Order: sequence, then C-alpha cells, then structure tokens
Amino acid sequence: MKSILTLSLAALTLVGATALTTWTIAQEPGQEPVDEAAMMMKMMELAAPGKEHQKLMTRAGDWSVAARMRMGPDAPWMDMAFKVKSQAALGGRWLISKVNGDMGGMPFDGLQLESFNNLTKQYDAYWTDSFSTWFVTTSGNLNEKGALEMKGTMIDGVTPEGRPYRSVTTYQDADHYRTVMYDTIPPQGDVEMMTMDFSRVK
Repeated sequence: MKSILTLSLAALTLVGATALTTWTIAQEPGQEPVDEAAMMMKMMELAAPGKEHQKLMTRAGDWSVAARMRMGPDAPWMDMAFKVKSQAALGGRWLISKVNGDMGGMPFDGLQLESFNNLTKQYDAYWTDSFSTWFVTTSGNLNEKGALEMKGTMIDGVTPEGRPYRSVTTYQDADHYRTVMYDTIPPQGDVEMMTMDFSRVK
C-alpha cells in the first residue's frame, strides 16, 4: 500500500509540475493575459487519443511471429519464431508489446512502446531488448498505400554513434501484418535485414 501511495503521489507531482510549467511559460511578463479555458482545452485536445491511436490499438492481443534475419547483405537468412503480447495502456494512448523467443540459440526478450504523437503528428516507437541496455527510437507515418513507414537511428556496439534504419509495416487484414526492417550497411546502403510475419493467436 505504501509503495502504491508513493507512486500515486509521484504521478500527481509530475502532473502538477507539468501544469505549473505550462502556466509559468504562459504567464511570462509583457505577454497578453492567458485565456485559461482555451489553454486547458488545448491541453485536453493534445492529450486525447484519436483515430490514429485507435488504428494502433487494433494490434492489441497475442501474436505468433515467423521471422527471418541475416547479419549482413551476403549472410544466410536465419529463421526464428517469437511470441508477442500487445496491450493498450494509458487509456488507449500507448500500445505496449512484450516479445519473447529465441535468437541464434539464445533466449530473447524485447519491449516496445508505440503511440501517435499529437504534437508532431507522427507515430513514435521505442524499442529495447535483452541484448541491449538502451532504447532505439523511430518515428513515421502511414504512406499513400496505408503502410506504416518508420525511420530512426540504429544504436549498437558496432556503431554506438548510430546509423539510419527504417521499417515498413503492412497491414494485410485484422489478424495478419508484416514488418520489414532495413539497415544501412556500407557500401550497399539500405539493405533488407529482417522480416516478421505476425498472425493473431485466437
């Protein structure tokens, strides 16, 4: 009970600090008086989940994943299988996915957080796994064909400073989708490195 109370107080403190910061910025000397009602309306609008979040939440559920990956452009493809459990969080604002399986004979666990950013009007994703101690982030949007194109910076032991990479997720139907990942491999450039086929577990 004490830990729950502590977390609740911490959350309230954070919310209060955010509101206070917004109020302080809005009340800079020399500026016009702030319309408090309009400011609150705008904050609520930015915080509200919309159709983009609803689209993302269609992926909530349990999934089996047939994947293949290679370590380089000339390396052989390796077949892998994962299980994914995706859940809506924070009132449908975020999708949290937990991944577990086997990669190259080693147990593998991953965690991904995804949302639509009402400020930037883009989807954001944050990925980490049991082979790292950092997040890899991507941002993007739906293309003209309805596929989700995400771009970011791959950070690993080879290039800790980061290198460009991207992914394309194609929605086939309510129970199937595919994600293809492309990495920047000199001198070839943009190279397909991983494909994951998701099938909903019913």
